[in-house]
Parts: sequence; structure tokens; C-alpha cells
Amino acid sequence: LPFWAQYEATRVALHCGLPLSNGALSDALSPHLAEMQTACQAKDLQRSWHKVMGEFASTHDTSLPQQRVSTGLWSALQEGEWSISASMTGLVQFNTSPKRPPFSMSLNALSCQSSNRFWRKYGSDRFLTVRLPSPPNPKRKMDYERRQICKTPKEFHEALVQFFEPGIELLGRVWRLFYVRDGKDKKNKQDPFQAILFAVRGEGIKQEDECEVEELLHWHIPLVSKNLDSTVPKLWSRISLGLTKTSATVEFTTDQICPDPRNPRLPGDPYTPDPDVRNIVGNVKGEIMDDGCSFASPAVFRKIQEQLGLKEAPTAAQGRLGGAKGLWIVDPIALKEVSQGKRDPNEIWIRVNESQAKYQEHQGPDLDCAWTTFDLAWFSHPPKPADVNLQLLAVLDHRGVPFEPLRDLVDEHLERIIQELNNAIDDRILLRNWVYANGKLSNARALAKIGYVGSCPAAPAERLLMWLDAGFRPQDQGHVREELAKMIEGFWEKLREKMHICVPLSTNLFCIADPTGTLKEGEVSLQFSKGIEDPRTGRRRDFVEGDILVARNPAHLPSDIQKVRAVSNEQLRELKDVVVFSRQGLRSLASLLSGGDYDGDKCWICWDTRIVEPFQKEGPINTSFDGESEWFTKYEERVNKLPLPTQIQECRGLNPYQTKVANAFLRAGALYTLNSEPGLLGIYSKIHERYTKQFSLADDLAIELAKICASLVDAPKQGMSLQTNHVSLRRQKFAQKGYDDRPGCKYLPADPDDITANIIARLEGFAQKKIAERKIEFENKHNLKSARYQDDSLTEMYRAEDGRARLDPEIKACLRYLCAELDRVKDQWILMGDRRRLRDFGDIVEACYAEYFMIKPLPDGQTTIHPIISRWMKDAEKPSSEWQLLKASTAFYKWGGDRTTVWYLAGQQLCELKARATGMSRHVIEDIYQSLKTDRRFM
Repeated sequence: LPFWAQYEATRVALHCGLPLSNGALSDALSPHLAEMQTACQAKDLQRSWHKVMGEFASTHDTSLPQQRVSTGLWSALQEGEWSISASMTGLVQFNTSPKRPPFSMSLNALSCQSSNRFWRKYGSDRFLTVRLPSPPNPKRKMDYERRQICKTPKEFHEALVQFFEPGIELLGRVWRLFYVRDGKDKKNKQDPFQAILFAVRGEGIKQEDECEVEELLHWHIPLVSKNLDSTVPKLWSRISLGLTKTSATVEFTTDQICPDPRNPRLPGDPYTPDPDVRNIVGNVKGEIMDDGCSFASPAVFRKIQEQLGLKEAPTAAQGRLGGAKGLWIVDPIALKEVSQGKRDPNEIWIRVNESQAKYQEHQGPDLDCAWTTFDLAWFSHPPKPADVNLQLLAVLDHRGVPFEPLRDLVDEHLERIIQELNNAIDDRILLRNWVYANGKLSNARALAKIGYVGSCPAAPAERLLMWLDAGFRPQDQGHVREELAKMIEGFWEKLREKMHICVPLSTNLFCIADPTGTLKEGEVSLQFSKGIEDPRTGRRRDFVEGDILVARNPAHLPSDIQKVRAVSNEQLRELKDVVVFSRQGLRSLASLLSGGDYDGDKCWICWDTRIVEPFQKEGPINTSFDGESEWFTKYEERVNKLPLPTQIQECRGLNPYQTKVANAFLRAGALYTLNSEPGLLGIYSKIHERYTKQFSLADDLAIELAKICASLVDAPKQGMSLQTNHVSLRRQKFAQKGYDDRPGCKYLPADPDDITANIIARLEGFAQKKIAERKIEFENKHNLKSARYQDDSLTEMYRAEDGRARLDPEIKACLRYLCAELDRVKDQWILMGDRRRLRDFGDIVEACYAEYFMIKPLPDGQTTIHPIISRWMKDAEKPSSEWQLLKASTAFYKWGGDRTTVWYLAGQQLCELKARATGMSRHVIEDIYQSLKTDRRFM
């Protein structure tokens, strides 16, 4: 079986309650091997596989798991045995019942994800990411042994790590724990941690490719004295460099990395990072002024342009190179010389600063190409207008920006996006563009192919596009109107829940350090490749000059927004779509903005004079945190000081000490992460936001909260964690201020005219009032509450055949059989819908769609020589065949357009019928359709 089939079969087996053991899982699945092999060769892979797995699940008195592989990934899997973008994930559960082992595991459906350095080296099929359970309440009902495991969170995490230590048997392989990270998201707030397991040996892994996790660590981070002298938290954070989602781009030779133009490196020369830039004024040594930022030749960025299919070579690229991390910019001097014909345009080189080098790399002439390949995380691109968030609004208010211009910006923003919706409703092309943009389909399509449920796209926005592309209009078809109404209601709800203020004269860009050293302190350079539109003039600006504001999120301190001056600088003119900061002075401008640097930080930049002019400059606040020891504890144990295991299996390429220290480090790092408290930055940011609605940003406790937030940004890497009594300490300090911050204590939107209220509350009040008024106007203007569900163009085919059936008994019998089969599918849909609590809606659709699609003109075993019915029979299983179109037309005639059933089971065929009736149409295959979006010239 292909590996993906083994994975999906194992997923179903674990769902059926089979034990976590290669032997037990193999024994259970072996009797179904022939059917699974046949399904893997079937043309309709997805449906055939679901049928076989459904039969296996029914033998264990259960149904298939709710999660399903997307249709897009099925297509990729059908083309080959495995897809590099296929991601394996799962879940570890803690069992309180003594009849089951303490921990068990389940698998999720295969999904798509961007690759990383580890995947490209070893293959994504050797990495399994599982979500870990949080410590349960020891007061829960459980036996004595389980209660001992849950006695304290540390004991529970110790037991969890011990569960992985012998190796997990799964998919015919042995999996060992490699890394643990904070994987908290909105869906998994209770279980925030993820473990990454690595397949060390087993089925499908050649003997020469077997690799223990200690060897995997050494491949990524050499186990040499300099690296082992790091603290556990710092070195642990460096593992994540290889797990970052990146694209492999330019592969360098060793002599192309860190060359000095005056004394180039020769092959075999030792690798030495460039020194960082620091200024010295008197006896004071300044900060690193180019922290995380360096240069590369123009040819490097041209290669990135070619590989990514960009229209223009970017100015900056954020990424990883061996043990280095940061932002690389095109060398402006080399760029100028290349354009003047004074330099070879194909010259490839890249420099690395000391601040970019995160650990000592492997040395030697024959390095793995993965260590010398630039792994691209992101790149500079033409700017778009940016939003100003609540944190920035609070700082703007504190620094003297009045309520009126901010209110005007809210008003203009809401007016603009609501008017876009108003204009789109009666124009199919504008509506298509609105659905595409608000459904955020560009990002979704970039990550994976369009997924389907039955005969319809799974995503609501994709479904709407399918109806619109076929010629349906919400004013004429009730079902399309219902889908659109749901999306519009979500649009209004999103406006109400989260206040975003788009400032047209602002953007977000990478900040970089001036590579020429020609900008004076307090000066910046801001150039755009394609310009950014000024709504006041309707013209695009290629550059900005004059006073501007720069900031970086998160922004909590009054000094986290700075006013600087954008100037024209001939030597920096080619550095576009980035903001260039001066290298002069003792403190870098990036560090003044929430303690940032130049390793890929993005800055909010605003040149709207309504905001910039009233903004009052303020000197930088002392960001050193005197109360750090009061709030935080620090874990500073070094890797080479960890207690070593006494017995451990030897690893190829590692000496016994390296093997032991790697094993001890991986265990210590996992426990350190598990015993930390994740998500505290978000919690304290919200606390700070609420506090500063009542007190000034410059209040001493507000400053203290802001510094806590700043410390929490890099706390895991620095080994810092809040004291166990941080909640009681916070409440004590709040009590001294007479401030109540109990959970659930919310600040409601205020009257916009109430000058005593907080400015954010006033803006929220203004926005809520505006949204409510415009929603009523919209609903009164566009009556989307009534549209007919019937459509003669969809039933025309059935009515034509029904007329023929009056003169042809065989056609009549065929249609009668079809109607009976449709009634059977409809009854199945209703029956499964009544048991909806036990089943996922997608399962209902897939089960009924499988039955619906296989309805043929004649019952199994019957044949005919009737020319029309024979033609129907011949192409019955082709999605666009005459029979499938007739079936869809008949279903629409019988069920009506007001039933969801017909759209999910026959959606694609209904679209084809509609397109035929509308006029000239064109067929587009899925891969090309996925890349299409509306050209603005047609809007």
C-alpha cells in the first residue's frame, strides 16, 4: 500500500479503538488489504477509499472519523505515492479509566502545509505532529495510579515524556519525541502544546536512512562545545529554525557565503560572520545598529524572483541560512554597479552578521546542501494600506492626536468597505470580486487545492463563486441568495466585533538598517516600487518625504511610536518597499519601537498629516525592567551541565558523550516547554489594554505592565517565566490603585460626544452606531429576503425527456427507476440528518453523494439495446455526461431548489446546465481555475 493509504487506514483503525501497536493494527487491517489495494487503483480514488474504510469501520460498530482529507489533497495523492506538502497530525489523550493505558493516540486526516528544512531533508512522512493533553484536575474521578500521575502538572508532564521515551509503534515505524512547542490556537485553548515525533526506523525507511533523534539534532545543530555551552532554553529555541515554514531558494557554495570583496574566501576557508555595526560616542558604546540585517548580491534576489515567479526582484528577503536567521537586503552599491555595467550581474554572494548567526554551524568542504541553501520565509513586496489597531490608537491618543481625525478615519474606512458591498450586489463581476476578497480565498488557495464536500466546494465563499461563475444571480435564485446572505451577515458581525481602521496613507513594511551609513539620526528613506494611492488626489506616490510616524506591534509604551523624517537619499533610491532606518546614534530606531531589531520586523508607517502633525514627540522611556526579578524566574542551566543518562543506545556519527548530552538536552527542553505557561503575552496585553482605558499610558503601573509584555515576547528563549504568584501580585498592585480587573469586567462602547470617556471607547461607540445605521440602509435598499427557488433552465432537460417518455416505454421505465432511486437517496439524507448529533454534516453529504452518483439508468445486471439508454449507460460515471446532467435536472425538478440536498449532490451538474442556458460558456480545469481572480480593469 502507498504510505498515505497506510496512514489513513491506521487513522480509521485507531478511531475504532484498536491498540497503539504495529502488530495489533497490522493484524486488524490485513484481511482488508486486497480491497484497499483495489481502491488505491480506482479512478474515483476518494469515493472508493471511503467505501472500503466505511466497511472496515462498520465491522467495529462505528462510523468513519468526522475529519476528511480535502478533495484537493486526494488529487495530489492520486498522482503519486506521497505529497511533499502532506502533513500528518494527531492527538494524545489521557485516559482516566484503569482498563486503558494512561495515554493513547488518535490521528487526524492528512492535510496540506508548507514545507520546512527538516521535511525537505528527510521527507514530511517522517514527522508526526501531535497535540498534547493538559494536566487534568486531580479531583476528577479516577483510580489511585492515575491520580498519582496528575498530582502536579510537573508529574503529569514527566509521565507524558516517559510515554514517548520507549518509542511509539505506529505505521510500521518507531517514532521518538524530537521537539515540543507552543501550538496554541483558537480551537485548542485548553491543550496548547504540540509534540513533533520523528520516525527513526521502520517500514519504508532504508537502513542507511535510519536516524535517531540525537543524530537528527546533530544534523541540525552540531554538538560542539560552543553550542553546548548555551542555556537549554536558548538552544532549544534554535531547533525551531529548521521547523519554520520556508521555501528552499538559492543554493550557495561555501566560498559564496560571507565573502569580503577585498579578500574573498577561498574554498575550505573557515566560515566567520561579519562583525556587527556599533557606534561609540565618548566612552559610551552603542547598541548593535544592524541587528539581524545583512546583504546579498543582486543575482541572489533575481534567482528568488525567478523561482517564485515574481514580476520584480524583491529588495529584502527574510529567511534562514544554515545557523543564521534574519533579513537580507540587496547591496545597493553592487546594484548600482551592475546597472552601470561595472560588475558581473551573475555574481552570487551573501554575507552573514554576528547577530544573525544563532549557533555554530557545521564546518568543512563537503557540507550538506540543506545548510548552504537560503530558506525563504517572506520577502518585500509592493505595499498596501494598513490598519491601525487598538494598541496604536492608545499611544496616538496619549501623544496628542485628537479624537476628530481618528473618528474621520473610522468613518471613511467604514464608508469605503460598506460602499464596496453596496456596489457589488447588483453587478455579478463586482460581487464575484467582493466574495473572493472577503472570503480570503487568495491565501487559502495558495496553501491547498479547493476542497469539496459532495459536489460542492467545502468553503462557503468558494461555493458562492461556483454559483456566480455558472450564471446564477442572488436576485433570481433563492439558494444562492441564502448563501450570500449568510456571508453578508458574517461581514456585518465581523465589523461589529473587531474594530479595524484602515488608514490609506499608511502601510506595513520590513525595516532595514541603512547599508550606506548616509542617513542622519532621526532620518528614514521610504520608496515604493509601484507607488501607493493617495485617495485625496487619486494618484500614486512613489516615495514619501517629510514627517512620518513609525511603530511596531505590540505597542504598549508611550514611546513605541516615533516621529521621524523621511528624506530623499540618492544612494538609497533603489531600496524600495522597505523603510530604511539610520545607523547613527547610540540606540537603533528599531529598538526604540517595542525593542525591535532588523531580523524581519515589520513596522507600521503613517504619513497622514491629520495624525502626524498633532503627534507630540516624547523622549524614549527607560526600558530596563527593575522589577524583573519580582515578576519572573529564570531557568539558566547550560546544556553541557545537564545530568547525563547512564545507559543509551549508540548513534552513528556521534561519540558516547554527544549521544548522552543530546538525549539529556531533548528531554530537558521538552519538560521546560511543557512546564511553562503559554499564552501569557496575549493575556497581559489585554490586561494592559483594559487598564489604560482607565489610567494613562504613562501611569507607573501601566509602564510596568508594558515592560512585562515586552519581557514575555522573548521569555521562552530567555528561559524566563512568570512567578507562580503573578496573579495575586497583579491583583495586589491593582488594589493599591483602586482598580478592578476581575474576569468578565468589560468596558462598553461610549457615546462619541462624551469627551470624558476613553478615546477608544468613543471610537467603538461611533463605529457601532455607524454600522447599525448602514446595515439598516443596506437591507432596505437591497431586498435579499425573497427570490424564487425554481429555475426552468435547470428542469428543462428532465421535462424534455419526460415528454419523450410518453412515446417511449423504455425511457419511461428508466425515468421511473431514476425517480425511485432519488427518493431512496432523499430518505437516506433525512434519516441521517435526524441523527445529526452523532454524525458530521460532511459525512452525511459524502455518504449520500456516493449513493447518488452511482445511480445508473438501469439496475445492476440489466442490459438494453435501446440507443439512448445505451449511451447513458456507457458514460454514466463521467461527471459531465448526459446521464449525470439528466439526473441533476430530475433531482432539481423533484426536490426543488430550496432543499440543500440537491445543491450538495448535484452542484457541478446544475452549474453546467445553468451555464449552457445562459449562453456561451467555457470549460476550465480545476488547477487553472484555482489561479484565477477578477481583473480590476473589468470592475
